[in-house]
Amino acid sequence: MGLRRDEPRTRGRELTAGPLGSVRGGRKDRGKELSLCPSPDMRKTWRRSDAPTPKSSTSEDDLPEDYPVVKNMLHRLTADLTLDPSTAHRRLLISSDRRSVQLAPPGTPEPPDSPARFDQLPAVLGAQGFGAGRHCWEVETVGTASCRDPGGEDEDMESHYALGAAGESVQRKGRVGLCPAGSVWAVEGRGGRLWALTAPEPTPLGGARPSPLRIRVDLDWERGRVAFYDGRSLDLLFAFQAPGPLGQRVFPLLCTRDPRAPLRIVPAEG
Repeated sequence: MGLRRDEPRTRGRELTAGPLGSVRGGRKDRGKELSLCPSPDMRKTWRRSDAPTPKSSTSEDDLPEDYPVVKNMLHRLTADLTLDPSTAHRRLLISSDRRSVQLAPPGTPEPPDSPARFDQLPAVLGAQGFGAGRHCWEVETVGTASCRDPGGEDEDMESHYALGAAGESVQRKGRVGLCPAGSVWAVEGRGGRLWALTAPEPTPLGGARPSPLRIRVDLDWERGRVAFYDGRSLDLLFAFQAPGPLGQRVFPLLCTRDPRAPLRIVPAEG
């Protein structure tokens, strides 16, 4: 579903780059305004719309009857993916093998802007998109979940990232609502915890447990389902369920504000 560029009305969190230049400044510039998403007490200020929220689940009881077979065959559906630098925010650094992304260090030359490039959301899409079938991939978050300001003084500078999938209609310019109404199906890691980016508010996942170091994304285009698993145990973390096929090509999505530890997209392990 496309969004009007002059009125990006979505429900859920808005993950914007904000003053990315200040990320490169001294510690005094690295405050709350650099958070990926609003703090919990700011949730009431999020933009909302009248769009219905797709069904979601964290229980295997709500999954299709063939779920045990699906779980055992996920390794047969794995996709070997790379990132598309032409979509990356100008202050993100893509590795030479096009599999990792992190915030670029100070002094890194910035590419020119383009219609395909995110200009506020610190994000990059995968180079491969899917308009049919079942596909899965994994994202390594090793090091990001526990990465903090070296002085330990600023809790809001704990690593923040989001990962999942986005439709080709996802807004590239201005604020982007990270929720299904914005053609985004994603989870967010913040301060070592994990949330599903649902609407009208995010859904906390995993209780007090730290977020997984590998997260598997399982896309079932015809069923309109995007599910997230612990990449090691294959335990279900969360599943977004649309009422039918997703209706557009869907791409892997990675977002990060962390200059210290990259997110890396990798083929799913058996």
